[in-house]
Amino acid sequence: MSKVHSISKPSHFIFAFVILVMPFSSQAVDLKKEKEALDVIADFADKFCKDVKMTGDNSAVELSLDGKATLKGLIKKIADLGFDGAAKYKTEKYEGLLRTDLLPALKDNKSCRIQIWNDLKGKLLKSSSVETGDNSSQELGVNVSVLQDKQNSWSSESETRVNYDLTRNSKQTVISPRVRYLDTLRNGGPIQPIDYTYVPFQWDFPSLDIKVVNNTKKTIFINEAIIDIGRSQLDPMPVLIIRPDSFRSNALHFPIENEGWGAASNATINFNLDPLSKDSTPKFSLPYQHSVVVGSIDESVNVDISDAFKKAGVALDQLDNLRIVGESYGANEHTVTTIDKGDNEEIQTYEEFEGKRSKILGPFSNGGALVSGSISYESLTPGEEKSVNELKFSTVVWIFNEHRGGAPMPPSYGYSTKFEVDKKSYSRRVNMSQEIKPGETDRFTLKIGVDKSSLHTFNMRLAYNGSKVIQAGSFQLGIFVPKSGADYMESKESIQKKMKVEGY
Repeated sequence: MSKVHSISKPSHFIFAFVILVMPFSSQAVDLKKEKEALDVIADFADKFCKDVKMTGDNSAVELSLDGKATLKGLIKKIADLGFDGAAKYKTEKYEGLLRTDLLPALKDNKSCRIQIWNDLKGKLLKSSSVETGDNSSQELGVNVSVLQDKQNSWSSESETRVNYDLTRNSKQTVISPRVRYLDTLRNGGPIQPIDYTYVPFQWDFPSLDIKVVNNTKKTIFINEAIIDIGRSQLDPMPVLIIRPDSFRSNALHFPIENEGWGAASNATINFNLDPLSKDSTPKFSLPYQHSVVVGSIDESVNVDISDAFKKAGVALDQLDNLRIVGESYGANEHTVTTIDKGDNEEIQTYEEFEGKRSKILGPFSNGGALVSGSISYESLTPGEEKSVNELKFSTVVWIFNEHRGGAPMPPSYGYSTKFEVDKKSYSRRVNMSQEIKPGETDRFTLKIGVDKSSLHTFNMRLAYNGSKVIQAGSFQLGIFVPKSGADYMESKESIQKKMKVEGY
């Protein structure tokens, strides 16, 4: 099916890791020079962490000659831009101290670049072009935190809800995602299936909560936020998720999806297979009974474990002879019509049918199995180092499908319109553009907005192919709009109009 408008399903989500460094100074610096200096430091940090070597033994470790020359060149560049801090380090005494301070960062490859960048930025970027003033900035205070989703105190935190934690030290504020499911992954599991329709995580981008206090005698107007970014880098951590076969339509398989931005490579699944019952519990004991090599999990794989069922005593080749094509419920008995591989139909009682199927299923008489084991795979860290991982998991796999209803298809596009609160006999026309080819289906949404809580009765028609019309039905719709929500929408709308007028 092709559509003129389409909205792609979010197959991944982003985990943000934000580092804010907020020095407070009454000195004003040339922003152009500061940006140039920050770029120079970022390039140095990248080269320093990749190429610079250390010499000497454990008791007297120092930079190699090449490392010293590289650092000397950096100090000269920053000093030439007019920063007094760098000028001080041009002397051998202070350069030696700076080299000593930078050495520990080389031992931590994961955070080397950001440590170097932060350290040098604070020590070298002291400007010589100072503007004198009334020093009123000492009476301004700024606090930045992260806005948290409100959660009911009586409810436990969801495994898949994304919040953000904030910690502070003398140099920086660190904001990082807090997701219980991710913690479970990092700890090696065990993970269980997550049942969802479109997106497995409740998430949003982080919102910084900025508070400013003005204790001066002058009005201040904040007209810009200047953010100097040392480095942005992808988090390549694979986020593996198993989906349950809720609709009994994925027999002999279980799907693994990767919601992270890096592949789980060289993946092998080792597992035990046990008959499903109310007392079944996962078994993570070695050695595992079965193994399947799946290779790289970039987005998703559907793991085939049919060989494991065969080895466990299931006659899969005979299962096709018991495909149900019809059932009847008489006064005295329940009959089942089956068809075999040769398209021959047979009518039998349900008890006869169950007896035949029970023999085929062997120890898995109810048609299901508990699969539990581990996923072994390799991945990359943010520092591009290889990591070997072991993740315990458990899930249920069915031997045959029952063709239950599946999940609804996601909307292909969303439209919106607005109703009046107190008005009679009026119309709304919403321009649409949906293409549905023969034999295909489509799904789209129409959001209806109002200013206040109200009730609405209306009929809806869909026009197609020019002048043709199909009736969509008659409706009575009640909409609840809290006053606070209406105030918020009104202020949001006025801001959007203002931005449009001003050319944003």
